[in-house]
Amino acid sequence: MLTSMSAAQAAERSSELAIFTSRMTGENRLPLVITGPAGFGKTTVVTAFEDLARTHNWRVISETASKGAYSRLTGTYLPALWDSLQDSSGSSSEKNFETLCLTEQLEMLLDALEELGAGLLITFDDFQKSSVKELKELFVFAEKTRETNQPLQIVVAGRPTDMRDVLAQSKASYLNAGERVDLCSFNREQTEAAFKEAYVRSNRDLASDALAMMCAVTKGHPHMVRLLSKFLLDSCVHPPTEHEIEQGAKAATEVLDSTVFEPMLAEFSAGDRAFLEAMSVDDGPSKMSDIAARLGKNPQYTGVYRNRLVEAHIIRAASYGKVTFAIPHLREYLRRKAEQPSDFNF
Repeated sequence: MLTSMSAAQAAERSSELAIFTSRMTGENRLPLVITGPAGFGKTTVVTAFEDLARTHNWRVISETASKGAYSRLTGTYLPALWDSLQDSSGSSSEKNFETLCLTEQLEMLLDALEELGAGLLITFDDFQKSSVKELKELFVFAEKTRETNQPLQIVVAGRPTDMRDVLAQSKASYLNAGERVDLCSFNREQTEAAFKEAYVRSNRDLASDALAMMCAVTKGHPHMVRLLSKFLLDSCVHPPTEHEIEQGAKAATEVLDSTVFEPMLAEFSAGDRAFLEAMSVDDGPSKMSDIAARLGKNPQYTGVYRNRLVEAHIIRAASYGKVTFAIPHLREYLRRKAEQPSDFNF
């Protein structure tokens, strides 16, 4: 049975959880590569995978893949796991576990875990290109365990552009062979399920008209859904009214702006931001020719920025010659920012 945290996540990302669930009982040892823009729930999904693995008696090591990950694995996480297994079995090893290399440590651990009918899940959140070289030994070993079907699963998560750079490296062949999970905004069914689950867990009632309004104001943005749920459950002891939902949406929007959109836009180049600002003028899909005219650039030049933003999952193709925002509420954020002095210069 899933934990309470995982139950909420299952309502939001049931298809992603189904992919991982099959790995707990099957023989698929390919890595899982999770991508998605900021605020789309990469960490949430990774946490749900970790919770699910624990329910199958698997041990979990959760890392951020920042500098020093190899040392933390061999010097802290894997030795601690080994000690816990020795303590529970009442046995001891003649080998000094901490002096072994990563491959030797993992071989001993997996043998011990197999005897217990368990396995090992290692997750890396915010994975970046710089981590591939440091963790090469881990990925080479994981590739070999696929042949013997040893119980080792690796999950890496990162932003689309970061993961593109990771997978482009020839030495990351193990990750290139992995199963890709691209997170996008919630559809209506997922949005409703997330709100319903949050209210069920809190033993609260939620009227259908309130649910419809909550879905409408969040537009399926995963983080906005969580923010609005928390606001309403913290501030209302009864089913939310229209006014309360409006107030909650306003509060959630302010947090979304400051914690997701502001940092996201700060990392983009001036040209990327200008392209998005030019798009935000339109109420719907934007013609590439209109964007080029607003920027005072030729179509070939603006096409470079189009491709970069599509690759980052910030925008998507709408139809021939048109693009639209892939992230709910980003258009509105850019319009609010446009009230401040700005220009479209590259």
